[in-house]
Amino acid sequence: MRPAGGPEAPLVPAPVTAAPVAPAELPADVTVERQLPRATLPSDALSDVSGAPFEVATSEVLPVRAPTVDPPDDVPPVVTGAILDEVAAAAATLPPSERRGPGAPFEDQTVAGLPAYSDDDLDPLAEKTADLEMNRAPGTSDDRAAVASWVPPDEGATVEGAPIVEEAGTDVGPAPPEPGSILRADNGVTVRLDDPLGEQSGSMFFRARIEGEEQAFTAVWAATSMPEPPWSHLPDQRIVRPRCRVSLDRAAVRVFERPKGNTVVDYLGDDERVLPAMATLELGIELAEVLEGLHGAGQFVYDLDPSQIVIERGGRVRFYAVSGIYPAGAMPTGQLGLFSAPELRRRLSYRVGAHSDVYAVALLLYALLAKRAPLDADVDPHTLCTPRVFRPECPLGIWPYLRPSLEANPARRTGHARALKAALEKARRRLLDEARAAEQQGDVVLEAWAEQHTGLAKARRGSGQQDRALSATDENGHIGFYLISDGVSRSRYGDGSFAAEQVELAALQRWGGLEKGGTAALELNHAQRSDILKQITRSAGKRISAEVNAKYTPVANEPNQVMSATMVAMFVVNGEATLGNLGDSRAYLIRDGTIEQMSIDHDRCTDALRMGLTFREAAQVQMGSALTRVVGRVIIDDEGQSHPDPFDPELFRVRLLPGDRVLLCSDGIADFAAGPGAPPADADAKMLQTILEHEDPARAAFELVVLANRAGGFDNISCVVLAVHAAQ
Repeated sequence: MRPAGGPEAPLVPAPVTAAPVAPAELPADVTVERQLPRATLPSDALSDVSGAPFEVATSEVLPVRAPTVDPPDDVPPVVTGAILDEVAAAAATLPPSERRGPGAPFEDQTVAGLPAYSDDDLDPLAEKTADLEMNRAPGTSDDRAAVASWVPPDEGATVEGAPIVEEAGTDVGPAPPEPGSILRADNGVTVRLDDPLGEQSGSMFFRARIEGEEQAFTAVWAATSMPEPPWSHLPDQRIVRPRCRVSLDRAAVRVFERPKGNTVVDYLGDDERVLPAMATLELGIELAEVLEGLHGAGQFVYDLDPSQIVIERGGRVRFYAVSGIYPAGAMPTGQLGLFSAPELRRRLSYRVGAHSDVYAVALLLYALLAKRAPLDADVDPHTLCTPRVFRPECPLGIWPYLRPSLEANPARRTGHARALKAALEKARRRLLDEARAAEQQGDVVLEAWAEQHTGLAKARRGSGQQDRALSATDENGHIGFYLISDGVSRSRYGDGSFAAEQVELAALQRWGGLEKGGTAALELNHAQRSDILKQITRSAGKRISAEVNAKYTPVANEPNQVMSATMVAMFVVNGEATLGNLGDSRAYLIRDGTIEQMSIDHDRCTDALRMGLTFREAAQVQMGSALTRVVGRVIIDDEGQSHPDPFDPELFRVRLLPGDRVLLCSDGIADFAAGPGAPPADADAKMLQTILEHEDPARAAFELVVLANRAGGFDNISCVVLAVHAAQ
């Protein structure tokens, strides 16, 4: 029987073991077939015209094999039942020379008195499917050998139950040439391979000499016969072409000029060597220009290798196409590097394109900024965080433009190299604007508003407000102090609201004392402002410890059960801000239509990343959201007395520009702006949209509280929105 929608299945001969009967008893026009269990091929091995998979049937056939298509009306039906035993017995009476045995030519298997068959009878659809050769089931004698190779080598695809025994393969692939070999290049020049330089990603590197050339070259042997790209369509001189090529059996040797500069991998592998942020952006812009030319010619890199990117003196970038350049529709077949896009690592050829190269360049820039060479090969782009987690000195303003090029979903990713170049140019312009503003030190006017709410769901549970928000600006609007503190909910000794209140009171006392001294007392430099933030955390920690000793002594040696609070605070003087934070309350900078987190969370997941765990390992840390640094840390002595052991806040220096917005908020907004469990990028987008839609800080703060409540209000909500205006 034919599979639905497909041509006939070829039959495989099998030895005969039936009892003898007289051949004269067989009708001359009867075809006998005994079906054995079918061995189904892999779904992608064979397919008919409509795409349905073929099946290959093994059979015992005496004396001829008829087509398995439905016969015409004038052809006798297939005989089954009792006559099968008679037919099988008849075969046994034949002389040995006429019996069909294993290994006998299939065309010679006939029984006296019955007509022979021809190959044309095997495939009645051969003429109709001549143009669909790839979708045909093999039916001719030339095709039968291919059937065995298409059947899986398992016991289910055997004849008479005998397992298929395959000889061990002896092909180990091409071997690299020996040092000292003299090769003839395709263009006729002679190449001599000298000392080996090492191996990388299956390729062998040699120091080489070209006949008639005094300088040394680098020869790269690779087990690939991929042709050279159309160099005439790639005029960009930053792409280093091979001087010559030696085509070997299933391999090739390509000879390049030796690089004159530092490879990018030198900066990734050496902790002491840091490529400045501006130089990193320049590198990315040049690589985007190289990609733009390649993609315009229908060529792609896919497997970007940082050792093939050289930064020469003067900052010129040279790209050595050692790993190869692939035409549209082709993909790398070997092991991929760590900078390959997720769709390439998963071999999703239908999702590969220019955006795959964009991802590779963006991930390379990320690794240079974070000084973290990438990660595990199966890194989930959803877990990527700002490079400032690893290098807090990395300047603000780069991550918002790099982040869209690192999306896991290619449909949401920056789609082409020109868009990547434009994004990196915006980041470069932003850094330059901030540097000019720092030199000019122009006055700005600050306008801020603080807003709080218990949270709808939390209020229904009977919980109170444990957040505190503070907004204080001097009468001229040039100096301000802003703070958010979120009390830790679960503690055995004390309440989080008390701890947050002590942080707010300590900040008010410091600000009030400075304000009494006038403008001169408030105009502090960065070091002095940093000291003020440290004093606030220490003062609040002392009050928390004193409260615990007054009410709960003796205290069990469980310092994690003592009440505590988070803190994020910003002290701004004439546009220069000092930011400090402890815990997971956050500070965001909104500039040029982008949003970026300035603070760094202090929780187990983030600490795991900073200690060297991979993104995947850090995401699987138990209780990853548990805080590791808070206001109110204490130690417990043998008598049950608590003593303050404060953390100093993590400090940052930020230059604010006219038009900026700053958001300080508790996790009640940061975690729920886009709904519970939403990706951080979605929450950031919601907060950005709300702030951009409302120029008035008071209205923006109110709408942020509404936004978190619409998502459920599962936690206390507090925020401060600061607007920076140019001085008139």
